[in-house]
Amino acid sequence: MKIRKQLWIIILITVLSTVTCSLDTVADYPAAGTTYALIIGLTYTDLHYTKNDAQDMAAALSDLGVPDDQIFTMISENNSQITKSDIMGKLSQIASENNDMLLTEHDTFIFHFSGHGNANDEFVLFAETSGDSQNSSISYAELFKAFESFPCPVIAVLDSCFSGGFIPDDPHSHDALYTKRDDDEKTPVLTSVRHAAELYFADAEASYPSDIWVMSAAGYHEQAFEPQNDKQTDRYGNLIQNGYFTHHLLRGLEFSGNHLRADRNNDGVLLLSELYGFVLNEFESHGGWYDHYRPHISGSPRDIVFVRY
Repeated sequence: MKIRKQLWIIILITVLSTVTCSLDTVADYPAAGTTYALIIGLTYTDLHYTKNDAQDMAAALSDLGVPDDQIFTMISENNSQITKSDIMGKLSQIASENNDMLLTEHDTFIFHFSGHGNANDEFVLFAETSGDSQNSSISYAELFKAFESFPCPVIAVLDSCFSGGFIPDDPHSHDALYTKRDDDEKTPVLTSVRHAAELYFADAEASYPSDIWVMSAAGYHEQAFEPQNDKQTDRYGNLIQNGYFTHHLLRGLEFSGNHLRADRNNDGVLLLSELYGFVLNEFESHGGWYDHYRPHISGSPRDIVFVRY
């Protein structure tokens, strides 16, 4: 009887510790500051909705109170190319202390990219150029270094193929916990389950980064898609005129009554985890192209405010 009582005490302490840690994690986000954003939509020659993605994302942030002079857009227009140096130069300009913005640690910077991505040894985004791939590809390391130069938290939202690989081997990535399946697609392969467990129980303090979050359209092994025609609708009957990921992201940033659709507790503070959960649920509730990939979130194990309204 005494042993059973001690066992229950141990279980109670474990549960309380877990709940406390969870609450600490959710509450651990910066104080209210202001939001800055760089929103990029590249059409290349084969994408049709990336321009809409960028324009609509900029409009959504503006509607939520982000000042227009703090929202920067880079959108393909009239066959003009947006190059790697254009993108990296704009990031450097926004982060620089020698400008009129003077970002502080209490602010938030949102980087939204809609365009091509690829993954070989590491994830890369592709700028537009008629030159060689070295001058068009922006590697994870280059972007990560640019984000680290910001004095405030950075949220990268990537609507591109293989974008879940932006932070390689991140133990807090939902993508890192996916399980490969056997040839019959029925049971998880033992090695992938073991790998997932090792990542899940990795030391949180040893992981990185602490102030960079990534919400991506697809996993490091998955392609992302956009509608194949201009007549496709979602399950609510709404025309889809964006990439699938951005379409549902924007829907989560819409008001339903007095609150955003993605704000689960209707407290006027939309956490990144709430926005991710909303988009993931939409993917899981749809069929068709949505069965080919899932959005992912990685980076800091903490949560962060995406927007206050």
